[in-house]
Amino acid sequence: MNHVFFWLVFFSSNVLFTESLSGTAALELLADTVLVNGQFYMVDDENTLAEAVAIENGTIVYVGSMNLIDSYIDQNTEVIDLGGRFAMPSFVDSHMHPLSNAYAYNFQAALFNLHSHEEYIDAIREFAELYSDLNGILGAEFDRYHL
Repeated sequence: MNHVFFWLVFFSSNVLFTESLSGTAALELLADTVLVNGQFYMVDDENTLAEAVAIENGTIVYVGSMNLIDSYIDQNTEVIDLGGRFAMPSFVDSHMHPLSNAYAYNFQAALFNLHSHEEYIDAIREFAELYSDLNGILGAEFDRYHL
């Protein structure tokens, strides 16, 4: 996964502002990761853009100007220069269905990632032999486009 993309997603899913853009003093914390030279959309009424973000132990501890970000950086801080790239807080839904997928894998003939008639037949046969007491078989995730 692209390193900068990871941090943009991480930033966008963990919005915690500890300093406003009004110039109030930053907390005296060090960060393990700092994103600089970015355009971070603040989702406020003025459509404000911040320039830097500091992250410590998975929590955003500063969002604001480049003027105050240096106080969060030491020799152990990873500094990532975004080169002026844009970032916006958001929630990223990976669109998982853990319960239905668990049900499919445990109580149906799982037909995920199969690409031939033979693979489908083998998966259905294996399920039928394993659960011979069932009156019928349900299959999950048949994909006719991979045949």
